[in-house]
Amino acid sequence: MWPAKATRRDADIQQALRDAAVAKIEVGFSHPSFDLWLLLHFQSFAGAQSGSSKLVIEKLRNAIGAFKDYDKRNDKSIKGVRREALRGREKTAADNARALVGTCVSGACKAAQSKTEPVDRDAPTESSAQWSARSGHAAHCPVLERDPCTDVWRLLAALGIVSYTKVADLRGETGF
Repeated sequence: MWPAKATRRDADIQQALRDAAVAKIEVGFSHPSFDLWLLLHFQSFAGAQSGSSKLVIEKLRNAIGAFKDYDKRNDKSIKGVRREALRGREKTAADNARALVGTCVSGACKAAQSKTEPVDRDAPTESSAQWSARSGHAAHCPVLERDPCTDVWRLLAALGIVSYTKVADLRGETGF
């Protein structure tokens, strides 16, 4: 199971990650927001945003005409021309998102360390730090400092939409 929940409250994020670890539920965390995942379909992105999606949304609007009015009048829908603009770019988005893991400020994060295989429900419970390390980030890397990042690529890998098995990643690491 991969729940999606939008929140900007740090306490809510931390609690959701603790709850996910106990329940063995994967989390597709995106920082500063899910908008980053959409942008990565069209271009790479780097640079901490301090929790603000302003630049991400601006770049998304400029990336392709289908998103020129994105988030204007509170419209963040992904239907019609926007959905079509995203279609077929899943691998580009996943590659761009996966590359962000290696740019993390902790210096110990590597996409090749991520886990995308189904969760063993009978395995011992892990701490929330260990659980969130399934993303390829080091267990000691604070989730709220992973800026920018998005784990949505792992959902696509888990579903078989994209594959990274035995494939060198963008930093020269070998696959999972």
